[in-house]
Amino acid sequence: MSAPRALLVATDLDATLLDHHDYSWAPAREALEALRAAGAHLCLVSSKTRAEMERLAAELPLPTSWIVENGSALVVPEEKLLPRRRPRKPGPRVVELGPRRSRLAGALPKLAHATGLRLESLVALGPERVAELSGLSLDGARLALQREYSEPFRVVDAFGLEPDAVTAKLQAAADTLSLRVSRGGRFHHLTGVVDKGLALARLIDLVATPKVPPQVVALGDAQNDLLLLQSAERAIVVPRPDGSLEPLLAALPHAERAPAPGPAGWNRAILAVLGGERLPSARG
Repeated sequence: MSAPRALLVATDLDATLLDHHDYSWAPAREALEALRAAGAHLCLVSSKTRAEMERLAAELPLPTSWIVENGSALVVPEEKLLPRRRPRKPGPRVVELGPRRSRLAGALPKLAHATGLRLESLVALGPERVAELSGLSLDGARLALQREYSEPFRVVDAFGLEPDAVTAKLQAAADTLSLRVSRGGRFHHLTGVVDKGLALARLIDLVATPKVPPQVVALGDAQNDLLLLQSAERAIVVPRPDGSLEPLLAALPHAERAPAPGPAGWNRAILAVLGGERLPSARG
């Protein structure tokens, strides 16, 4: 008889596990506690910083791994690592996958010049303005600006271009600098050539033996979750706050759809996974 497969759930945060408006995960408490009871491995995947993730992880009812700043680094608790992957010193293992922010901050003006778009670094705006733009508390905005591996920015003036065209134009310019641009729910992010899917593959290498790979379920809501969702055995698309789905579905023919936006939908989707159920197709 083959050994049972462990469950690894990799989830986006904003508008997925966290409410889009107040950043609360409370409606997902039942599913989080059920994951803990099942011994599942939960990985938080986001553009958020390590400082933000550390605060959030301390609130949740089960231990978590983190993929931070859109795949730029990975933090794994010691107890989740394979014995041969554990660090020499006690504590979590931190794997840096992308360049430091100092390089990225210097590249943003080059991106603006190459595209002709007006771009504005969030770090340069300061916490008060970021709190106003994002809906974060002032303290939360300070944590969000503790960037180590990415440069978040907003497009101040796109000169009439549609959002997809703006992102494509930015990425074409970033390609010449061997960098990457991703678009989240509110802002763009400039990073090294990293992504959430590559970071998830690295996590699996650290926590699972090849003979018994985990069942990997990924949840996300936005275009920058595509590579994460494609890397999973089961991809679950969480509707946006208005009930719509991001334009992910052409690349995700087998994706499932959570029954509601945000943490309420996340909760019901995870309980369905744990109950051995399939969700409706995201493509209708």
